[in-house]
Amino acid sequence: MQKQPKMKEVKEQTLADQARFAELNATIRKAVADGQVGFGNLCADMGVAPAYLRSLLHGTRMWSGIKPNALRALARALNKPAMWVMVRAGRVTVEDFFTGSAQQAAGDIYEQIVSHPEVAAYVPDRATWDASPEPMRQAFVLLFNAGVNAQRLAA
Repeated sequence: MQKQPKMKEVKEQTLADQARFAELNATIRKAVADGQVGFGNLCADMGVAPAYLRSLLHGTRMWSGIKPNALRALARALNKPAMWVMVRAGRVTVEDFFTGSAQQAAGDIYEQIVSHPEVAAYVPDRATWDASPEPMRQAFVLLFNAGVNAQRLAA
């Protein structure tokens, strides 16, 4: 039987946190099961005890409490970008990339995206955009901004 999470930590976890943690946990479990990384080696690389990593995987501790260096080590072991791990661990949020709220930014940038000649064909109409799940719109905004910044650097 799985140990119940501590009440203080449960209150702090939102449904979005739980979904991100679940994706990270599933990725770790799969990497260990597939032999991509050994559980003991992963713990050593992250600098955590095996019992501590198990408590993270079982949800009795929150990933957002893990130090960035440990998350970077986890990213290397999983062959994932460090930002991918940090977002799923709750250390970095989509809102961290914007000056206002991510929701506001995703709505405000729509006009810029649809007027961009290289990506306009891939953008849904405004009604579909507004009805799309927030994480999808935020991801599209991040990708768009990354592409625009890459073009600026190349010029």
